[in-house]
Amino acid sequence: MCRTVGSTTAIIDAGKVGSAMIKALKQCFSSLRIIAIGSLKLHYLMPLGAEATRDNDYAAGEAEFIILSVKPYHSPIVAK
Repeated sequence: MCRTVGSTTAIIDAGKVGSAMIKALKQCFSSLRIIAIGSLKLHYLMPLGAEATRDNDYAAGEAEFIILSVKPYHSPIVAK
């Protein structure tokens, strides 16, 4: 069941899977603030309803929840 929430979620590496997560989260939680971190084409993330950045530290500091949407071999690099 969808409802409104007032929290902030960061999605690190908002590629194809992360973009799909943004769409689904915004459909269910319209007031959710989403900060999407991507390495390329940030302008594609904003129409989805996300704040786009390349700064992992900023996003992690602002968010109550962090979703790592990275390929397994990138996880050790992103986790630093």
